[in-house]
Amino acid sequence: MLSMKKLFFCTLLFLYSLHTYSQLTCNGYWGPYLVNQTFGQGDATANWYGPLATFAPGASTSTVFVGAAGPPGTTLADDQSGLVKNSSAPGTGQGGNWVTATDHTGDPNGLMLLVNAPSTAATVFFEYTMDDLCPNTTLRLGVWVLNVNSSLVATSTCGANTQYPNLTLRVVDPVTNAVLALANTGNVPIDTSWHQFFVTFSNGTNTSVKLQVVNNSVGSGCGNDLALDDITVQACIPVSQVLPKLDTLTCSNATLDFVANVINSPYVPAEYQWQYSTDGGLTWQNQGLPSGSPNYSFTTTGLPLGEYLIRYITGSIGTTGNINCISISDTSRVMVDSIPVIEMFETICSGQTLNFFGRSLTSSGIYDTIIPSTGARCDSIFRMDLTVVPTPQQIMMPDSVIACQYDSVPLQSNTLPPNNSYTYQWTPSTNLNAATDPNVWFYADASRRYVLRVTNTVNNVPCSLTDTVDVIVNPGDFLEVPQNDFAICPGDSVLLSVTGAATYLWTPGRGLSDPAIGNPVAKPEVTTTYQLVGTSNKGCTDTQIVNITVHPAAVLELPESVHLYPGEVYNLQPGTNAVFFNWFPNSGINDVAISNPRLNPTVDTRYFVTAKTDFGCAITDSFDVWVKETVLDMANAFNPNYEAYKVSIRGLATLTSFEIYNRWGQKVFETKDISQGWNGTFNGTPQATGVYVYQINATTLEGKPFKQSGNVTLLR
Repeated sequence: MLSMKKLFFCTLLFLYSLHTYSQLTCNGYWGPYLVNQTFGQGDATANWYGPLATFAPGASTSTVFVGAAGPPGTTLADDQSGLVKNSSAPGTGQGGNWVTATDHTGDPNGLMLLVNAPSTAATVFFEYTMDDLCPNTTLRLGVWVLNVNSSLVATSTCGANTQYPNLTLRVVDPVTNAVLALANTGNVPIDTSWHQFFVTFSNGTNTSVKLQVVNNSVGSGCGNDLALDDITVQACIPVSQVLPKLDTLTCSNATLDFVANVINSPYVPAEYQWQYSTDGGLTWQNQGLPSGSPNYSFTTTGLPLGEYLIRYITGSIGTTGNINCISISDTSRVMVDSIPVIEMFETICSGQTLNFFGRSLTSSGIYDTIIPSTGARCDSIFRMDLTVVPTPQQIMMPDSVIACQYDSVPLQSNTLPPNNSYTYQWTPSTNLNAATDPNVWFYADASRRYVLRVTNTVNNVPCSLTDTVDVIVNPGDFLEVPQNDFAICPGDSVLLSVTGAATYLWTPGRGLSDPAIGNPVAKPEVTTTYQLVGTSNKGCTDTQIVNITVHPAAVLELPESVHLYPGEVYNLQPGTNAVFFNWFPNSGINDVAISNPRLNPTVDTRYFVTAKTDFGCAITDSFDVWVKETVLDMANAFNPNYEAYKVSIRGLATLTSFEIYNRWGQKVFETKDISQGWNGTFNGTPQATGVYVYQINATTLEGKPFKQSGNVTLLR
């Protein structure tokens, strides 16, 4: 339908890529076709065939089936189908967009159903009903599909809009339409090839099922064209064995007992119909009636001499007469003769001897011995089929291998004479990459002796030869490193002391006094991980890691100097990352072990401090505290509402006298306490604003006198 879509619907058989609804496993093998719908046979003249029910009974389509007249308008349009011998039959109207292909068998007159599929999702465009199935059977339904579009469709006609056929094979109950199984084909490639797709299911109690082919391809409408061919149904048949499995010669008066062995039998309960054939399997004769017992006794008494094939048919009770519901076993062959031949098979190793009825056998061959009968049985021919297995003669490999601990060392062997059938076994297999290869890798951990056994096995008889190799492992863990982790402060160094090797190499060499000795002095500027490779006098190497952590340097920010008056206190607040402190001297300081002491020296003092971080990195610094002389002064006005009138002092001094007089010469205040001042009252009475006279006599800490008189204004 390349006016709208130009692809035939073709589904590629990649069973591992099908997405199934409920795929079952066949615990046996897929039997002969129970259904094989081929869509019939055409002739040498016609191109289109119909009706569909005549050529494919049980099949139907929801598309418009064009019949023997072919497509109207000489083009197989969307949603039309027809039976053809060739995908490019006259009347398809698709030209080079469709491939030219016969049915999947290559038969030029074989018919196929050609479908210009619809582009609507979930459209069931083909159905086929299968009847006469046996209930409760695991079945496999197969369909052959061809994508009839040529590569021209994908590369030119439709290009990126190419719509590939994509189908769901669905098996449903024909009465209830319940889904029994389904499988999705995925997009069918354009490759001119037929592909077979399967869906596996159990039909339960149904004797009829319906196959539906559902369109999943939705798109531009350019493509989605396909052809369908042979629809087949096979039952899962269990493997049925006759035990014992015989191909033997027996006397004409013997009885042989057999038992039916059906692997994973689905028949519960089962019945068995034993049979034998005297014409090589062309015809079979029932032995008694079907029975629930798997046992059968084959009696040769009264039977003509000759070959007998023995088998059984098994199925569920009452079904062994229905070819669709049974499993046919393999056969045992019994040759009825007057002289039975008893075949024996033995296998020995070269150099050994087999005692065969008093004969010593050492070479391969077939040997016969007749043993007379001791009773009514016929004489027997004992036939020995002897196989002598060649034993390996020489294993070529070194007697010893020297390795360094932790190295990978090849252990190689060469066995003579060469034989691709040899098997190999290393013992022990400790630290070998494989235990059953002629050449292996040994991961050196410790000295050890390995035994290699080379075996030639025929008929389950092992014939072996052994050899040994001693692996000598020199130590690879010889470096003696007392300490792997160090911590220092910037500018510090540490002695690395390593012994045990003949030569040493440290990397990186930065910060080391000598990178080629075992005990260099390390003084890195930053935290560094050093790798040491030591070489022993055996040529083995050992690697160790040493970490040196360089902690941050101690930081301490102090003022250059501090100026104080006697009696004043300086609260020190240094900038630092240190946590431990020691101040000196201890005079005029409240605590010598803290970062922020309070300082009040009486004389000029230089303080020294040693500070350390949590990691022990230290710094030493100092600063000066200068003690000034005491300064005294008097204000020329005051407001008693806010403050008392007293001497202004920076430092320390003692007061001899402090007196205040009003304008009439009357003393209104006096004190000898330098910290006491006049509050502007006299005898409890507030004094008037105005000018007053003061007189003061004091001595500083330094012993200097301070005598002064003057005026002071009282304000309100």
